[in-house]
Amino acid sequence: MRTIPAGTDFSRIAKDRQLNKAASQSVSATDTSTGRRSPSSPVLKDKPITNLKGNVANASQYNSWKIVQLKEECDKFGLSKTGNKETLIKRLIGPRPPEAWLKRKRSNLYIPSRHDTCASAILIAIWLHQRNKDDSWKGLEKEEIITLAESLEISKDPFTGTGKGAYSYDGWSCMGPLREGQCPLVFRHKGGSFKLTTVGGDISGFQIAAAMHEWCHAHNQCRCREAGQC
Repeated sequence: MRTIPAGTDFSRIAKDRQLNKAASQSVSATDTSTGRRSPSSPVLKDKPITNLKGNVANASQYNSWKIVQLKEECDKFGLSKTGNKETLIKRLIGPRPPEAWLKRKRSNLYIPSRHDTCASAILIAIWLHQRNKDDSWKGLEKEEIITLAESLEISKDPFTGTGKGAYSYDGWSCMGPLREGQCPLVFRHKGGSFKLTTVGGDISGFQIAAAMHEWCHAHNQCRCREAGQC
């Protein structure tokens, strides 16, 4: 009778089998013309498997990493490098920024620093209306954007402002950076209304807003359904 080695991690074995089964199913599509499996999506083994939320299946690998390594990995994905080891690991296995967000950041173009900012809420508020409109749509007025952005409850900072004097801030003040730069995210339409830019491919305002909307939902931090917008 074959003996089982001491210290065998049965939970790890079960998890690996489940992951491999899921990966195998994802590549089981058959080419109807040849009757063979498509070779375009090989089963990945011994590599992190990521989903839309950026969760790493073998996240336990980070337990043995040093603080400096974890910070370098956070920087790679545009994540904050502050905090202790536990915080850094949690950040790495949590919902990561979308690729479009990273691409724009790496290009040194303005991008909201996080998913939960007033700037993010403004982009998503406009996108929720613009996504179903044609080019003749004239955009949203300032008051409309602020009302919708607040109802989404994306930003942890109030649109009404924080601080006093030279350190005062209000949510609308981020509209300036959104409209500036070589490839702006928002432009002001005739009549004073605002729309997302569509020029720039996957780093245009429209595409960035769509990606950030998914990022917010990955964090369970968008109430567009409750606001009647989804």
